[in-house]
Amino acid sequence: MPNRNPDTDQALAWDIYKHMDILQHQRHSISIVAQSIFFAAYAAAHMNSPAVGSVVADVGLVYAVLWFFLAYRLGKGMESVRKQYIEQDNPIWATFESGLKQGGPLSGHLVLNVLIPLLTILAWLVLIFVRFIA
Repeated sequence: MPNRNPDTDQALAWDIYKHMDILQHQRHSISIVAQSIFFAAYAAAHMNSPAVGSVVADVGLVYAVLWFFLAYRLGKGMESVRKQYIEQDNPIWATFESGLKQGGPLSGHLVLNVLIPLLTILAWLVLIFVRFIA
């Protein structure tokens, strides 16, 4: 089988993009589940031992920051692949993009890669701040 090049093989470029999209959604799913577990652990631990709750909150904050960084980085990588290989005279992309425009002003990239992780970081910061003033 000859080597395939995404510069000349539109189907390969589209397969790469779909693979990156699947990776991104899997990471978001894992991160949302992990954050849910951290919030539940914080609630349970804070009732019995505020010190343990503090550690859980700190770890949750670190994980949320890493989630934001990784999601934003992968999103930018997907954007680069899309612009370099896929958007060029691709009828599949034109159809996909027309569907995206119907979704409104908030793009999936903005919501999944920026908004949700930043809101999670904000929630942890509020819980940590409340710990210090209580």
